[in-house]
Amino acid sequence: MPKTRSEKESLVNALAEAFGAAKSLVFVDFRGLKAKDTAALRRLTRQEKVGYVVAKKTIMKLAFSKAGQNIDPSNLDGTIGVFMGNEDEVQGPKLVAAFAKEHEQMKILSGALNGVLIAAEKVKQLAALPSREQLLGRLVGTLNAPISGFVNILAGNLRGLVTVLAGVRDKK
Repeated sequence: MPKTRSEKESLVNALAEAFGAAKSLVFVDFRGLKAKDTAALRRLTRQEKVGYVVAKKTIMKLAFSKAGQNIDPSNLDGTIGVFMGNEDEVQGPKLVAAFAKEHEQMKILSGALNGVLIAAEKVKQLAALPSREQLLGRLVGTLNAPISGFVNILAGNLRGLVTVLAGVRDKK
């Protein structure tokens, strides 16, 4: 049964809000994906808190224009699904790339980062980046390295003193 105009308008509004809030988008062609794989993908998106939407290209185009983004999904081939990374820029691309690696039927078509359309290769490069938490952990480790090095140097002097005192004690 076809959707009424008011249902389509509410869908466009909901999609515009979701697209506007997303930090990154990934457009995929999921033709040939089995129903059980699609269900597993939806479960995975809920666990990882990544949005996943399948809608007509014209409705998506209206939603993008309403969200103030100059993205036209009608240029993309196939049946399109959109993954939205809401918490992190690499969250959506990581999930899609990992799932597409296991299921050849799903193809990454394109993506968007901060409202700018990017190629599929750039989406794969984003997926290869570490997550925000991992990068912050590396930063903390890098910032902590000089302090821990200084502590080791001071501890080395104390160890040397203890070794000399132990040598003197053993001589007496």
